[in-house]
Amino acid sequence: MNNVYITTEACRKRPRERDDDAGFGQGRNKSRYRVDDIPNTIGPSSTSSSQRKLTYTDYTVAWICALPKERAAATAMLDCRHESLPRLPGDTNSYSFGNIGQHNTVITCLPSGFHGTVNAAVVATNLARSFPQIVIRLMVGIGGGVPNIPNIDIRLGDIVVGHNVLQYDLGKTTHGGVFHCTSSPVKPPPEMLTAVSDLRACHEYEQSQIPAILRDVYSRVPGMKHYENPVHCPDRLFDSTYEHVPSRENCDQCDQSRLVQRLPRASRAPQIHYGTIASGNRVIKHAESRDTWAKKGCLCFEMEAAGLIDHFPCLVIRGVCDYCDSHKSKEWQEYAATTAAAYAKELLLTIRPASYRSLEFSTSTLIQMDREPNLDEKLREKLEKLYDSLQFDQMDDRRQHIKRAQLKTCNWLLGTKEYSDWMEPGKIRQHGGFLWIKGKPGSGKSTMMKFLLESSWNKKRDQAILSFFFHARGHDLEKSTAGLYRSILFQILEHDPKLKLILKPKRHIRYISHESPPECTNELLKELIEAAVERLTSSVVCFIDALDECKDDEVRDMVAFFERLGELAITNGVGLLICFSSRHYPHIALREGIGLQLNLDEQEDHETDIAEYVNCELRIGHSKLAQDIKNEVREKASGVFMWTVLVVSILNRERGRMHVLRQKLREIPQSLNDLFFDLLSRGSGNEDETLLCFQFILFAQRPLTPQELHFAILSQAKDNNLEPKDLSDEESRIFLIECSKGLSEIIGSSRSTVQFIHESVKDFLLQEDRLYNLWPKLGSNPIGNSHLRLRDVCLKYMSSNSGEYMMSQRTKHPQEAGSISPFLEYATTNVLFHAEKAASLGIQQPEFISIFPSRQWSRFHKRIYGKSYPDDTRSLYILFEKDTPNLFASYLSIMDCIEIRSEPWGCPLLAAIIYGSRNILQDVRNRFIASIPSECFPETSFSYFKETGLTAMLEYNFGFSSLRRSLISYLAEYGDPVFLVAAIQQDNEDLISQNFSSADAIHNAVTGGHESALRVLLHYGKGDINFLNAIGQNPLSLAAQCGRTDLMKLLLVTGQADPDLRDKAGQTPLSLASEGGYTEAIKLLLATGKVDPNSRDRGGFTPLSRAVRSGVTEAIRVLLATGQVDPDVKDNFSRSPLYFAVIGGQIEAIKLLLATGQVDPDSRDYFGLTPLSWAERSRYIKAIDLLWSSRLIRH
Repeated sequence: MNNVYITTEACRKRPRERDDDAGFGQGRNKSRYRVDDIPNTIGPSSTSSSQRKLTYTDYTVAWICALPKERAAATAMLDCRHESLPRLPGDTNSYSFGNIGQHNTVITCLPSGFHGTVNAAVVATNLARSFPQIVIRLMVGIGGGVPNIPNIDIRLGDIVVGHNVLQYDLGKTTHGGVFHCTSSPVKPPPEMLTAVSDLRACHEYEQSQIPAILRDVYSRVPGMKHYENPVHCPDRLFDSTYEHVPSRENCDQCDQSRLVQRLPRASRAPQIHYGTIASGNRVIKHAESRDTWAKKGCLCFEMEAAGLIDHFPCLVIRGVCDYCDSHKSKEWQEYAATTAAAYAKELLLTIRPASYRSLEFSTSTLIQMDREPNLDEKLREKLEKLYDSLQFDQMDDRRQHIKRAQLKTCNWLLGTKEYSDWMEPGKIRQHGGFLWIKGKPGSGKSTMMKFLLESSWNKKRDQAILSFFFHARGHDLEKSTAGLYRSILFQILEHDPKLKLILKPKRHIRYISHESPPECTNELLKELIEAAVERLTSSVVCFIDALDECKDDEVRDMVAFFERLGELAITNGVGLLICFSSRHYPHIALREGIGLQLNLDEQEDHETDIAEYVNCELRIGHSKLAQDIKNEVREKASGVFMWTVLVVSILNRERGRMHVLRQKLREIPQSLNDLFFDLLSRGSGNEDETLLCFQFILFAQRPLTPQELHFAILSQAKDNNLEPKDLSDEESRIFLIECSKGLSEIIGSSRSTVQFIHESVKDFLLQEDRLYNLWPKLGSNPIGNSHLRLRDVCLKYMSSNSGEYMMSQRTKHPQEAGSISPFLEYATTNVLFHAEKAASLGIQQPEFISIFPSRQWSRFHKRIYGKSYPDDTRSLYILFEKDTPNLFASYLSIMDCIEIRSEPWGCPLLAAIIYGSRNILQDVRNRFIASIPSECFPETSFSYFKETGLTAMLEYNFGFSSLRRSLISYLAEYGDPVFLVAAIQQDNEDLISQNFSSADAIHNAVTGGHESALRVLLHYGKGDINFLNAIGQNPLSLAAQCGRTDLMKLLLVTGQADPDLRDKAGQTPLSLASEGGYTEAIKLLLATGKVDPNSRDRGGFTPLSRAVRSGVTEAIRVLLATGQVDPDVKDNFSRSPLYFAVIGGQIEAIKLLLATGQVDPDSRDYFGLTPLSWAERSRYIKAIDLLWSSRLIRH
């Protein structure tokens, strides 16, 4: 026979099965495979006479293996072998061709000796390119089982089917070397999960065909005999703490008393398990590490799936060949590979090829954009708006400000082995596309990165050249990965404008529906970058400089993301090269096995660059003395470019006095830090201005503009009446450079700011006791006293004529007010910031709070930001809104914070709650606890909150639902009993006037689930216990609806709450509790004896109907146990509880209802259907059996 396919004639039919044409998860029994029905003539033995040659487009199933033995097992599953096809250009894979049932299947394997996620991605990429019609993708082979999971008995030879895949080695190492996995589980395509679900359901009522498939393979293929169950090799599972002795070849000599005792199985047939498969680039051979992942639900470990699942969506199937420990069980590998392959075959034979017509696999979380129809103008405008919003003003400031490399320097970089290997396309699989340049502070890394970037620009053809230079002294976005991701995405879309279409999906439209720029999260930005790289048709070179100028945890997460991006690029055939640069610390590294590293400290040519710079920039002639001085500079530099630049500048000032140059050079310290100290120790007569300049650069809340800093410093002079027009930008630049002794610079274009010339200057100044040694008047608390001085500068500026001058000028927009008086916006916004910082460092300021010009501050704030405050706004209110707990610590009257006045939120406490001032709320609360007698609290509330604090309370984003309610009502919604007791003790209920009551307080406390707040309200008799909300529910109804028996008990014990109140939908608390399946709440309500267990709501549903719909069997049992519930009551569509039990496939519920003897399985609903007919339609075999048995008994 030529080609043998499995047909419906070869399958056994079951009663009442559907015969409609079905796809995944439907009509499975039409193609249900039974080996016993298949002639033995099919398979490899028949290929010599009947091989069939198809084309690349005829194959629809891709089967990927990692090991040759896995490929052998897969090939043995083929019903018929096909003739091989010629290899396509660029595809290095080797394939086996054939069919399983009606599926034309192509099987491939990773190259021998190559393992891991990256290599799997390369194989998958080649396969996808050669076979364009693949719709079913399988990754099948062996893996390590995780045996110590409750209720899951995994043994050798068992099969694990991946409901999702977790890349367990993707994450970050935090303090103390603790690794935290940051990846999220990725699911296979939903269509494959549907097929798995269908097969799994079939296994519920009939045996798996895997044993029959194995018998067929072993009988058909003689070479598969050694793939049978190795019964001579015992299945041993040792205690997790018992390690194998490496010198022993097997476990025969291991301590058998350390074996885990397991019950024998009734059958030797492999069991099938479903759950999470952990994938990574490391082999797990450590039982205790394995058990750690077992607690997270991982059933199996392997090394390839994580490279495929995201961008070559597939179902992962693994046969268990070991237990991920140090003990030996290699004899099980062949059998495990065969059982996994047998499951894959059984699964394929449940899927009908007819479903291919409607099958679409999603290859990304975003939409496919390979061929997009013309966009309408409105959508194009929206996409452009979103694209433009990715850009930010300072995106290229740092790169543009870095000086270009001196002529003839840095060229050596292009010839290093590391750089050459990085650029070599054929070696990308070895290093993963990564090069990391490391060096000492000030060694010129950023200059080199700019040189490499510009070199790539000069020779690029169709490459996308991307870059980002972190800047610790810049804007927030310049020193964060959020800025990096925005910049990188913007540059990719700028390179290939067609890719802007990735912004089109509905999930992103919300970001382009507002006038303001989008607040994109890092995760969304990373997802968009992945989508863009996935669709790039050109190679990408990316330079990222100064990783040490970003937060450690952000950088670690970013490096892990780029590792994943590199794998994605390899998967999609995109050449992605990424070059990082950083200091040697903090220690951040790429995953083991990938990346090249270039250490500048070890490069002789780097010293040559310094010599070249000295020869060009030190203008002292070419005499022998001049050459000796240049050589001495080069030697003393020790590879630090920043030291060289500063020293050359110093020596050039003395270049006309050659006779003193050598002595001058010898006086200059050799280390960079000593050089900084020497520069700052020299008197200039303006030390106070220099100190203030450095204090602002070091400790300002944000970088200041040159004009802002210039005005701030000059404001300390007497009789200073300068206006912005009196000073030019150039005058400000010269003043600030001289004031900082050449250690500051002005950077940026659209909005220039003053920064240190290098991060090493900041590092130097912040070293222990450095500020004190340079400026002893700062005392033993130099940072605290610096903030105190900046506070005073801000306060003085606010009190100067500058503020009143601004108020007298007219402007069209509030933003323009700041330009009239340059430093006033900073002073107004940050005077409290610096005061709070000083207070946090131990400098108490009670006099500052008493003299703080709150009225003046409010006026300036309104003019600058347009935010209105009443003229009589209290300083205390402002402190609470701005979250300044350390300033408040010196405030004596705690009860003032709940005193109602005319401020926007009435009292300081509410302002702090609204604005999320977490720190001051915690402080206030502690002071309330200390000042209010404990007897004022219900006992449980006081003890609970005294121990737990505010943390849990503020974890969620709190927002009030109304503006015109009493203070008690607000605080009940917030839920803190300490604040409630304080307000009640103060007897201060009204927020704005006497017209607002606290009737809804109990309702608000229950809505928020605040038990302790509810205790306080009931204790003091505040609020209406039967207050009705908009849908007619009282607090008891709300508590029952959420199953909060703790709240219900508190309400019921008062004897005032109505337990049988109907809301506007006709539901009672019992109905709501039953709907949620809350058994304890049901018991509590029934115990009152005041509820109607058969009450019907407006839909005709009883509590029993609601409980059955919830699917909670125990809730159904509790209701039926009362003996008062009618189990056969009908709703408005004549549907009984039995009907809902059948629809939901709830076998236990069906049993409970039938056991009452009071239900009619033949009752018809509004559409004329009975529970039995619904069971037959849904093919619930067990339900059908129960209902038929009930009919037989009844008749």
